[in-house]
Amino acid sequence: MISRQSIDFVAKKLSKALVSKDSLRQRRHEMARKIERDYTGTHPLFVPILQGASRFYNDLVGSFSHSFQMDQEMVVASSYDDTTPGQLQFDPLQLNPERIAGRNILVVDDIMDTGVTLNTVCNYILQHKPTSIQVVVLIRKQNPKQDRFDISPKYVGFSLKQQFVVGYGMDYKGCFRSMNHISVLTDELRDMVREAFSQSA
Repeated sequence: MISRQSIDFVAKKLSKALVSKDSLRQRRHEMARKIERDYTGTHPLFVPILQGASRFYNDLVGSFSHSFQMDQEMVVASSYDDTTPGQLQFDPLQLNPERIAGRNILVVDDIMDTGVTLNTVCNYILQHKPTSIQVVVLIRKQNPKQDRFDISPKYVGFSLKQQFVVGYGMDYKGCFRSMNHISVLTDELRDMVREAFSQSA
């Protein structure tokens, strides 16, 4: 059994927000208004990358006005192994190629780190000839590895330095995803969580 005491201790340490709940709400509304201004009348197709982007995407959609018309298709992709980028796992899931052609596409993700995930998803979509494709991310990390790819998100919530963050849909070993704010998971706190899981093995 995982040491609940250890996880709870780490959760208390993470109560100090890097990005607060109020800041998330305000920025999300700002992004929604800008997207609406840019895409009203075009009926864009949103492609959220699961499962990391789920909460941000759902809240973003909830911030749109009722008159804003859009569609959605989903993909599953992840390139993280522990806290570092690893081998990419990609599944188009519900992404119907027939719905991509001639559409304005908005790919939505929680974090742009190395750019590998977004590059893979965008290249897959481009094969099916959309009219346009833009990227929406909650967090863009300041990572020079992004320069390898021709991706520049048009809509960015927050630009953060290179550090591992959790909360607001982002997790470590399935923990802390439900936090309403974003916090930094330091190496020390990460080791405590890892140790709690190793004891349950």
